[in-house]
Amino acid sequence: EFLDQAPWSAAQEAIGTLNLHKSPRSKLAVIRNTAVLLMELLASSGSVPGADDFFPVFTYVLVRSGTPWLELNREFIETYYRPRAAESTQDTYWFTQFASALALIKSLAEQR
Repeated sequence: EFLDQAPWSAAQEAIGTLNLHKSPRSKLAVIRNTAVLLMELLASSGSVPGADDFFPVFTYVLVRSGTPWLELNREFIETYYRPRAAESTQDTYWFTQFASALALIKSLAEQR
């Protein structure tokens, strides 16, 4: 539905700043902000997007962004970030989406 419009460049730029951040918390904020931006773009079609809408687009954005060291950033966040309970739910959800998208990308790359 969105292929002709390709409104994803803003999200690609947003995730592209991931390596500019040093702390795991600020890296997670980049992932969250990118995800929220994508959800807003998906919602602009008039429907309420769900995970089935979000995940393939998020995966596409990660691939197309060309951001290096995504897997290293995932490991860094996973190792050093321990969110407080109040932050945990939303951040954990977006981080899980990020990690799942990276796992899919890695799996597809290994099949080539």
